[in-house]
Amino acid sequence: MDGTVDLNYYSYAPGPVLRGQLGNRTISMLKSGYSHTCFLTTDRLIFCGGDNSRGQLGSGSSAPYIPYPVLANTTDVMLGKTVTRIFIGGYISFALTVDNLLYGWGSLIQAQGMAASYGAGNNAAFAAKIPIVVDLSAIGARKITDLAVSASNALLLTSDGALFSFGDSRYYIVRNTHISTNTIEWRLTEDCA
Repeated sequence: MDGTVDLNYYSYAPGPVLRGQLGNRTISMLKSGYSHTCFLTTDRLIFCGGDNSRGQLGSGSSAPYIPYPVLANTTDVMLGKTVTRIFIGGYISFALTVDNLLYGWGSLIQAQGMAASYGAGNNAAFAAKIPIVVDLSAIGARKITDLAVSASNALLLTSDGALFSFGDSRYYIVRNTHISTNTIEWRLTEDCA
C-alpha cells in the first residue's frame, strides 16, 4: 500500500477489497454521493475523491475527476473549526462543526438557500469549489442533529424535532409548512405521520 485510498472508477469488486489507507490517518466517518466519497479523519480533516465536476471534493481544484482523496480546503471560512460530521449527496458535500455551523461545497442548485445567500440565485451552473457557510438563520438557535442530502435537496433535523428543508422541495408529502429565508420548516401532523 502506498498510503492512499484507491477510488479507481473502472475497477469492480464482487466483495470487500482493501483499497488502502489515508497515510497514517484513521478514518472515523465516510460518506458517498452520486460519484464521490468523503472521509472524516480522527484528527478532523476532510478528504474527498472521485467526481469533481461541480466542485464537490472541496479542494478548489477544477479537475473534473480525482481518483484519490484530496484534502478539502478548510483554510478560509472553516479555519480553526472542529468538524464533527460530514454529509454527502448528489454533487454536494457538507460539514457540521462543533459550534453548530454548517458548511457546504459543490453543486448549489440543490441548496438554493446557500446559493441565494451567496448571490447566485437558482443558477444551475453555480458551484462552490471550496466550503462556504450555509445560511441557517431560519433555524435560529436550534442544534442540528442530522442532515439527509439527496440529488436535489436536503432535510435538516434539529434537536427539538423540527425538520427543515432547502433546495427543491416539490417531492415532500408533509403539511403545515412555514417558509422563511429560503428554508422551509416542516412539522408532521397526525394525519400524515
